[in-house]
Amino acid sequence: MDHGPHLILLLYKRQSIQLKDVINKAPEDFQHFFDHINQNSGQFLTVLTEVKDFTVSIIISTYNRASLLKKAVQSILNQTYPHWKLYIGDDGSSDETEEFCHTLAEKYPNISYLRWHDRVGVHLTLERLQQSIDTELVLYLADDD
Repeated sequence: MDHGPHLILLLYKRQSIQLKDVINKAPEDFQHFFDHINQNSGQFLTVLTEVKDFTVSIIISTYNRASLLKKAVQSILNQTYPHWKLYIGDDGSSDETEEFCHTLAEKYPNISYLRWHDRVGVHLTLERLQQSIDTELVLYLADDD
């Protein structure tokens, strides 16, 4: 069942804001989303907790792309937000991915490496990674991001 477009707003501090105020500040690129919302409804968006309270699980599926994976992992390590866990799912790589990931997992306690020897594909790899996480927020990151 399609309920139309969805928008998720992450706000830093606990607050309630009127939907019309969001619409007034939204870039034109998002206007099509807001066209579907009754602006006179008096709806409120409420942030229940501060974003800084959340640990984010980041999951990456990879296969024989160690050089690209290294750049993606470095981009995570460069983040200033400290509350994250990284789960790397290796779909049976034959390049240096396994060695690189073992080194990472030994160095950083918030990085986990899971490897499958038989190729299962990106979708099953991501599904298996999802079963490993224990956080409320999940971010999918491609190994070439």
